[in-house]
Amino acid sequence: MKKLKLEGILREQQKSFINYTMENLDNYLISEMPTAFGKTITLLALASKLVKKKKIVLVTANNLLARDMYNESLKYEETKDLTSLVLGKDNYVDIDKIKLFDIYYNSKKALAYAKEKIDQDGYLLIEDFIKDMDIVDDNIASFLKYSLRKENGRDIEMGDTAISITNYAYFLSLFLYAKREKDEDGVLTKKLKIDPNDYYFLFDEVHEISNAAEMILSSSFSPFKLYLYTKTLMKDLQDKTFVGSKSLMRELKKYEFKARLVYEELKNENKINEYEISNTGLINKNIFAVKTALIENELIISIQKRLNKYLKKNNLLSARMFLKELREGSLIVHSTDTILYYSKSKGYINFYTYSKDIKFSMALDFWKYLNSFIGVTATAIISENTTGIKSFYSYERLGINLYDIKNKNGDILAKGNLEKCLPIQYFAGILSPSQAKYYITDKDYIEDDNERADWIADEVAKNFNNKNSIVLVGGYQEAELIYEALKNKIEDAAVSIIRAKRAKKATVTLEEFKNKGGIAVLTRNFATGTNLKGELLEKLFIVKLPYPVFTNKKWLDLKSKKAKVYWYEYTNEMIISFRQAIGRLIRDKQDRGDIYILDAKLKKRPENVKQKIKYFLKKVASEFTV
Repeated sequence: MKKLKLEGILREQQKSFINYTMENLDNYLISEMPTAFGKTITLLALASKLVKKKKIVLVTANNLLARDMYNESLKYEETKDLTSLVLGKDNYVDIDKIKLFDIYYNSKKALAYAKEKIDQDGYLLIEDFIKDMDIVDDNIASFLKYSLRKENGRDIEMGDTAISITNYAYFLSLFLYAKREKDEDGVLTKKLKIDPNDYYFLFDEVHEISNAAEMILSSSFSPFKLYLYTKTLMKDLQDKTFVGSKSLMRELKKYEFKARLVYEELKNENKINEYEISNTGLINKNIFAVKTALIENELIISIQKRLNKYLKKNNLLSARMFLKELREGSLIVHSTDTILYYSKSKGYINFYTYSKDIKFSMALDFWKYLNSFIGVTATAIISENTTGIKSFYSYERLGINLYDIKNKNGDILAKGNLEKCLPIQYFAGILSPSQAKYYITDKDYIEDDNERADWIADEVAKNFNNKNSIVLVGGYQEAELIYEALKNKIEDAAVSIIRAKRAKKATVTLEEFKNKGGIAVLTRNFATGTNLKGELLEKLFIVKLPYPVFTNKKWLDLKSKKAKVYWYEYTNEMIISFRQAIGRLIRDKQDRGDIYILDAKLKKRPENVKQKIKYFLKKVASEFTV
């Protein structure tokens, strides 16, 4: 197949971005590019020019986007022989671990599929495996993401090719997890695998850096995963005979029963509202219960001794993974910074440690080493006024320190980067506000949950007009109330009404909506990463502005210490998520649709919040009245 040439397909705005970037390579650059701008092609074209000077690291939000960008690079003459996909071994399926799949599925079928894909492509991403094996249960998907990681063999590394394409989690780990060693002067310094001075760094979806940093600087432990590891271990050992095998199986059976009881108690949905971050009494009670039942007792001590003795002469993967998860659990339940969190998407409890110093760690262990970068996103600008220090919020939220960080003695630990951060540049796209219309309700807020759900269902039913519609709500309980109300309002039985559910993968829900159409009542996490073009989505109802979950420890800590900073950042994060949400409707020049803001609380929000909401709505749509 004949390869395309990037140079011949670029629009003027894409060329303007490349020219602007080439003139400011020694700075921190964030540029905003609206939906349908063609970010991937633009970044690849930029990389093909910069690669003549230095090697390139092109980073995006996750494995699948990185894979898609890599596949895109193979289409063009300028990049087809220069790129490689660099994700780290633990993002690929380990063939030897497929038997873990056998607990609830046919591992022979899974193994045959995995071998075929690896023979064909040379690799198999865990996300693709989960999707192609039709794993609907998010609990199991989470378990597999952790369990199927490849451990052995050399991975493709940064710098093996001229352009390395990767994801933020893997890229940040190269810096944040790098070991410190003493230099010639006896000073501890990071031993990095790459020299940042040898590269240009291109960041797609640059706003996702902060989310990736939060994820990899936090540790988690799930009793559910420990329960599954126990079941897997018992299955592997049931036909093995060795000294003490019967005693070990009896002990594991008792432990599996305990683990199941703990898991069942912690996933009790009647207690969801009790699991607030601020409820330290309940948190400590549950930590103690898990510690005594699963981590610190004579039974588990005996099991550990027997398994360690067995592993001295035998190699059993499930035993090693069981012990590893046990160690992780022990570290977390003994941490003074452990919190308990009910995952509404997964339907069970996690224990995890949240680092209070994420921005500090990013400043000292990451940004300190990067002299420049080029970042693009569709949601960098947070207000109409982008002048002054507030315009640098998009830099600050990434953990970039604008000013010097000093220790108690006044020594500079990390120099400030204010002068490096250039004002955010906006590059116009191909979409027009004439493609969509927006409406904002003037209804007073209804306090009663059921009455409010009934009113929202009325508004959706009245304006639905048999167009495929998404109703974005706050959480699963609200989704259920509106879903039930809608079933009574929509008289046409042929209209499909679906909703997001706990423990059901978002991709499965979206696929169902694509196939059936109708109305999908979805939670706030669907505001990003949803790509439904044309008639697949023509109506978007936003029931609740997408403020972050305020009970998150990050926000509670900030609110208790710096209330003004809290409200500033809390509102800004909502604006970023809101812009991503309204960007779901119009994806290309042919799309048409309507946006309905049905959050009646907006009426009493501060004027600056109302102005921001209207400003960004007007960038993508024209106002109308119902």
